[in-house]
Amino acid sequence: MLSECLEALQIHPEKIYIDATLGGGGHTLAIAKQLTTGLIFAFDQDIDAIKNFSGHPNVVAVTANFSDIATELTKRNIFSVSGILADLGVSSHQIDIPERGFSFRYDGPLDMRMNKNQPKSAASILNEYSESAIEKMLNQYGDVSNSQKIARLIFNYKQFKPFQTTQDLVAALEPLTPKFHSYQFLAPIFQAIRIETNEEMKHLILFLEQAAKLLETNGKLVVLTYHSIEDRIVKHFMKSKNYSDDNADQVFGGSKGNVFEVLTKKAMPPSESEIAVNPRSRSAKLRAARKR
Repeated sequence: MLSECLEALQIHPEKIYIDATLGGGGHTLAIAKQLTTGLIFAFDQDIDAIKNFSGHPNVVAVTANFSDIATELTKRNIFSVSGILADLGVSSHQIDIPERGFSFRYDGPLDMRMNKNQPKSAASILNEYSESAIEKMLNQYGDVSNSQKIARLIFNYKQFKPFQTTQDLVAALEPLTPKFHSYQFLAPIFQAIRIETNEEMKHLILFLEQAAKLLETNGKLVVLTYHSIEDRIVKHFMKSKNYSDDNADQVFGGSKGNVFEVLTKKAMPPSESEIAVNPRSRSAKLRAARKR
């Protein structure tokens, strides 16, 4: 949804912007090409994304989680920006590299860490969590209907063989995996474990709070989400700067204060033509808001 993101941001060539999720660099470079004396600070906690980025004179690449944007910009004497973009999807590079362990389609280490320097991997989480903790994780982050049975399978499997690879997890789930449409069964389970491994909702909330403070008056916040949990958080944050989500409220609370004008009354989906070219975009939703 590149063109939609650029339209929502309304790039000014002399202003400062943030791409909170560098990834493959497509959004970053598209924004940079519209800048003259302006800058875009591109963040990614994945060192591979920083290493693989081709570079641009108007881009400052920062190796950091997007929940640290305020700290990193303060170090560089930047205290306000004109627009912030965050594409919350897992990058194709992460999915397609078996060694990263994000996909059940490949045999590789059950890793799933976006920041490879963090101590806990997906395997260590499954090996350490109790059955009830696994069930809670699946409920919160995967909307898994039969989470109790799935949690029991995972817990029982590791009693005989600690989790090490993605195929260990696939094998553990085999008794409940349907013969057909296995993707629909496995995908939300892997999603829930990935979210837990990277503490994604915690970092998303911290990012949104900092984005609201960093944006100048009339600055734009544009966020692409890929599942209902993060989309609810973004939606309610933009609407009232109040998370209004059970996961967020229970852990972080909410702070009220209508600082945004919502520019997308409903989440904007990708076009049919984009889905045809890039099937992974089918679950994307774009939301945009302007700071008052």
